[in-house]
Amino acid sequence: GKPLYPPRKLHALEVNYTVEECSIHQLLNAYCDSRESSIDGDNKSIGTKFVNGLLKKRLFSSPAAFASTLEKHVGTVSSGGTPKKPTAIDERILRKALLKAEEDYAKDTDYEAAQEEAVEVASKRSAPFTQEQSQIINQLRDWAQRAQHQSDSKADAICDWIKKNLKPQGQWNNQRVILFTEYRTTQQWLQKILTEKGYGGDQLNIIHGGMDQKERGAVKAAFQTSIENDAPVRILLATDAASEGIDLQNYCNCLIHLEIPYNPNVMEQRNGRIDRHGQKASEVLIWHPVDTSDGEGQTVGGHKDDIIRALRKLESMRED
Repeated sequence: GKPLYPPRKLHALEVNYTVEECSIHQLLNAYCDSRESSIDGDNKSIGTKFVNGLLKKRLFSSPAAFASTLEKHVGTVSSGGTPKKPTAIDERILRKALLKAEEDYAKDTDYEAAQEEAVEVASKRSAPFTQEQSQIINQLRDWAQRAQHQSDSKADAICDWIKKNLKPQGQWNNQRVILFTEYRTTQQWLQKILTEKGYGGDQLNIIHGGMDQKERGAVKAAFQTSIENDAPVRILLATDAASEGIDLQNYCNCLIHLEIPYNPNVMEQRNGRIDRHGQKASEVLIWHPVDTSDGEGQTVGGHKDDIIRALRKLESMRED
């Protein structure tokens, strides 16, 4: 009569974005709208929409991830000259690069390299910046260069969560959490912030697709060993490329998504690291970042209630 799997409960990781952060998202939206409104031809449309979508995804992930992709895009467009009418070969090259960017990769470096290549191929075939677009780009670049080296509101919310749930009154308890991100760049950025905030050292472990099996196995073994048996790790920072097929449910029932993946299968793959047979806790707890800011009518990524409602609908489909 006892269920094999404990119930999964979804929670909002409330992020109170600053007015400046909200305005950066609005600026990027304005830039993307401007680029798409000047599209001429299906081939340019595919490339432009891919670049715009990736810039938005990377900005939602972290300032560091956004900065690297923005520089690749700007540098390529600025050095591309006047684009010629695409040939059939150009179209095949572009489509191949875009398909390659959407593949699954065992190594994070391969994944990000494929996305950079696709951004370069697509940006080469796009129109030069207009004066208005150049002004927006300069504002985005100025912010990104500053922001990529410091914490943002989402990182602050994660640190507050850790302080409240893992280190209350300044002492580590026996709780653990997995922090999942799509990008290695974001992982490195957050690792630096957590360390600076006092959540590094033996309490923080990293797992990513560039590690060999021996390194990955050691991290997994430590996380699957109880704290009482001299395994001090409390926080595991993981990328999607490292997540497939690893069991992490022995002593952890909490997981935080740094981004909400576009693909529900990716989200389920992450959740399945702890929501699986053998989970000892009475419930599995999942947090998703949602915007609770009130930036004068500006929001980042939709309203909290709408996002949680959509995620619960996905959860209902999974249960069915």
